[in-house]
Amino acid sequence: MPVGPAQGKTGSFTPKQGQYLSFIYYYTLLAGRPPAEADMMKFFDVGAPAVHQMLLNLARAGLIHREPGRRRSIRVLVRPKHIPPLSRTPSSASAGGPAVPPGEDEQERISPAELISLQEASELSGYSPQRLRALAVAGKLRGWLIGNSWATTRRHVQHFLDHDLDRRGARS
Repeated sequence: MPVGPAQGKTGSFTPKQGQYLSFIYYYTLLAGRPPAEADMMKFFDVGAPAVHQMLLNLARAGLIHREPGRRRSIRVLVRPKHIPPLSRTPSSASAGGPAVPPGEDEQERISPAELISLQEASELSGYSPQRLRALAVAGKLRGWLIGNSWATTRRHVQHFLDHDLDRRGARS
């Protein structure tokens, strides 16, 4: 019998399993629904058998629950405080300016509490979510593509605003 979200587990898992758990958690948080296997294939740059086997292993270990025959039914059973930060090399900085605040490396680890949607970043910065997405894709704003949704942090938005040399009057 699966453990409900309120009862959450603290179980042990490998670093790779932790990254899958983290991805599922972040994706669900940002998109409002669990990821499809294709989303995990794209994010981790692996094939369908690797993702499927990982999900079977996570379910066998009692770390996730899936409803047979139902799409996007993955539910993480680990308490959020025990989910490791998602480790992912974000879009790299372009020549237009540093996307990485000083003292941070390219393989930065972000905790779930730090991530914000581009809609929230838009409210902080005054830029539209579409413009922020373009800046993240260009490497001018540190961002992470999680499934189909982009995310960033307040710290990275502030860093961008502090170093944005392209601002000439109105923001797009």
